[in-house]
Amino acid sequence: MGKRLCIALIAGGVSGEREVSLSGAAGVKKALDPEKFIVKNYDPATDLAQLAAEADGIDFAFILLHGLFGEDGTMQGFLDLLNVPYQGSGVLGSAVAMDKHLAKELYRLNGLPVADWHVVGSMQELSATEIVARYSLPVVIKPVHEGSSLGLTLAESEEQLLEGVQKALEHDCLVMVEKYIKGRELTVGVLGNEELAALPVIEIVPGEEYTFFDYNA
Repeated sequence: MGKRLCIALIAGGVSGEREVSLSGAAGVKKALDPEKFIVKNYDPATDLAQLAAEADGIDFAFILLHGLFGEDGTMQGFLDLLNVPYQGSGVLGSAVAMDKHLAKELYRLNGLPVADWHVVGSMQELSATEIVARYSLPVVIKPVHEGSSLGLTLAESEEQLLEGVQKALEHDCLVMVEKYIKGRELTVGVLGNEELAALPVIEIVPGEEYTFFDYNA
């Protein structure tokens, strides 16, 4: 049997999605063949210094972090400095994708259709009446820099709009109010670097008890 590869399983972290990160990592660890891999767990909330100290002995990092300080390019940049390879997008792609406002600006500049939106930084900047007149109801409200639908509201009245913005501001200093587009939710994974291969299309269908695919769903 050849040399076992040392895998750094990076999960946990300090974002609001910590628990789903740890749950996902447990599944990945169970799937990794112990005859082929030595798996070491690192939680960025407590183990960054240990990860840096042991980097020379790590063959590959499997990032199972979600949200800020995990999917936003920070961990990717840290691993780049340590010269440890990892899966997924690099610093730039991760950072842009985590910023919904910047990502949508780039999509639109490249000719992709996106739902119209408005960004506010405080309740004082918000005019619910103007937003309803511009987009009609319902509208989608979300923190600009969060994932897994944390802080997201589907507002069907001006009162819910105000409550939704206040809720989103508890997660982020910038909030996106977006025109609602009813439709199906599809996701496609892509593998590769220079040559890319798309995986089969997956449709996300929340249970009947959920209005949309939120963190609990």
